[in-house]
This record gives sequence, structure tokens and C-alpha cells, in this order.
Amino acid sequence: MGQEYDVIVAGGGLSGVLATVKILSALPDAKILLLEKENFLGGRLRSTDPKLSKWSFGINAVSPELCDYIESNVGLVLPEFDSGPYKLQTVEKFGQLSASKLSIFEKEQALSSESGRIMGGKNAGAELAELDNILADEQTKPSDQKLAKTIDLKRKSPGAVVLGHQAMAFGVPDVWESDVEHLRAKAKTYRSGLIAAKWDEFCEDVLDCLTKKYNVDYFKSCHIISGAKEEDIFHLKTEKGKFSGLSLVVAQNPWAAHRWLDVNLFSDSLIKLVLKSKPVSLVTLSFANESCQELPDMTMIPAEKAQVFSFENSLTFQATIDYEL
Repeated sequence: MGQEYDVIVAGGGLSGVLATVKILSALPDAKILLLEKENFLGGRLRSTDPKLSKWSFGINAVSPELCDYIESNVGLVLPEFDSGPYKLQTVEKFGQLSASKLSIFEKEQALSSESGRIMGGKNAGAELAELDNILADEQTKPSDQKLAKTIDLKRKSPGAVVLGHQAMAFGVPDVWESDVEHLRAKAKTYRSGLIAAKWDEFCEDVLDCLTKKYNVDYFKSCHIISGAKEEDIFHLKTEKGKFSGLSLVVAQNPWAAHRWLDVNLFSDSLIKLVLKSKPVSLVTLSFANESCQELPDMTMIPAEKAQVFSFENSLTFQATIDYEL
């Protein structure tokens, strides 16, 4: 049978840690087990630490809204927890490297005509002026109107090239097929300033505090081999043994969960997603930055279709190789 829990959380990234926090805020007496396949928590938000063979994906920042959500929810179950030591800092500057020239613009200029002018010259800025008006008009009702049908911009013009580079770096894979509301939301998030921090260390320390105050266990380096449901009980076979739980929270993407979780527990929509598409795939290269040169928080390199993230003592190169989804 294995050890029994009220809830098993599969995945020790930010989603898994927040799920544990939310469950405890509603059910403080719940017995919870969290399982993480890596030897550290935080998932893709991990920071670089060569001593632990831990390398960043370049994703060290979250939106201000998510930062507030994290801190407020952790505060409900751990009112004494202090987020100060994790060095929360606002992402202020973005840059573009082109022909050995580094152009820099402020966060308030993200996805704007001003950043277009800085990155692509006077003509690019002029061409993107219409976009400024569209993104600023928040009174319009949300719709699925595609940008290609909204803005009069030729796809190979200077403004379009700049917009494409910025949008991809800011999480919009195909700006022309994106709806205006999505682009407006991205612009608002980046202009307000992402919050960078050692979120992986934050997650680990939160979970350590939860194990001391509540009935919470967690295992790292614990791959889940298989998972199934029998007679309303979830049974998981893992590298650390067998566990059972009344409830299962899958804090992983569906492509990862599909490798171990009984396919009958997936909804039809998730199965279609897994079988007919692929997630965004990235190649990353991280290393400790020992130079004293100050760099923008994120630098786009259009010629390589890549971006470089600078955080504390590390640099991470990130290149997208698949945007099928």
C-alpha cells in the first residue's frame, strides 16, 4: 500500500509549492506529500549555482501581480516568513545587440514605438506609433481580433521586424496571429516591471518551513514511475517507494504527466493537447558571470533569434527551437 496521505502534489516548481500553500490555508490539518524529480525545487525558475550543478533557464522573474499573489498566500500559512533575503528586484532595462551595438530601452518602453525607434531606427518607431494607440485603448472590449487585421504594417518593414523580435522575447511566439488583448496584457506586464529573485531558494525555504509547522513531507530526486486510481485512492510508484493519497494535484505540464499518469485520468481536451501539439522548446546555456560589466536585464539578439538574461552573477542564453504551440 505504501505511505498514505490526504493529498499528493506531483511537482516542486512554483505551481506545486503554491498548491501546497493553498491547500493548507483551507485545510491546515491535511497530510500532504510533495514529490519533485529534480534535486532542487523551483522548477524553471531556478537560479545558477555551479557548486550544486544547478543552471538557470533564464527565467528568474515573475509579474508583479504574481509576486503579490505568492507573498500574500504564503503569508496566510507562514505569517512570519520574510521574502527579503531572496533579493526581489524589478527588471528595469531591456536591450538589443545588433552589429556589435547594444541599444537599451527602459521597461516602460516595451512593445512601444519608442523601443521600436531605439532598436530599429526612426522609421521603425514611426511605423509602430499606431500600435501605441491600440495598446493604450483599454476601453475596447476584449476580442480575438488578430493583430494582422488590426494594424496596417507590412511584415518585413522595419517596425514589423522590431515588433516580431520583442514579441517573441516577451512570450508571444507569432505576433501576427496573436490577438490584440494578449499583446496588450504582455505590454502591461513588462512595462510594469517583472520581479526577479532567487525564486527556487524561496520555494525550498517555504517548503522547509511548512514541514516544521504542518503535516507536510517532500522528496527531491524522486521520479514518479507510474500513477493510477483504484477505488477512489490514487497510487503512485516512485523511486522513493510507493505512496497513496485521497487526492492528487498534478503540478506539471501535461506532456510530463503523460509519461507516468494513467491516461484514463486525463480529460479529452488534455489528451488532444498532448497528442496533437508540442510545448515551447528552448535551448539554454548558463554560466557564472565573473565580469563586472553591467548589462540589461534581458538583451535580445535578433540575428540569432535568442535572448540573454542577466541576473546577479549569471548569464543565460536562451534560444527558441520550437514554437508549434
